[in-house]
Amino acid sequence: MRSVSGKAVQLRGAAARARRVSGHIQVTPGKDVAGQAIILIDDIVTTGSTARQCAAVLREAGAKPLTVLALARAGERSQGDLSSVCD
Repeated sequence: MRSVSGKAVQLRGAAARARRVSGHIQVTPGKDVAGQAIILIDDIVTTGSTARQCAAVLREAGAKPLTVLALARAGERSQGDLSSVCD
């Protein structure tokens, strides 16, 4: 993942967060994750944009994202349900 300057929690809304991390998430070059079962771990989930994009990149690389584990969830519940991130 490339560095993204600033604090994501300062942005408002899922669309702004998704735009902010879009194109910055990638599987480390040289790492073969095809066929691997992956558990995504995040410290704080606000809108779920980062987790969704990580899962999408992993699926594109042939991995099987299983679930997302987070220490905390911030923001309003109306921002989205994470139950389908790894489907």
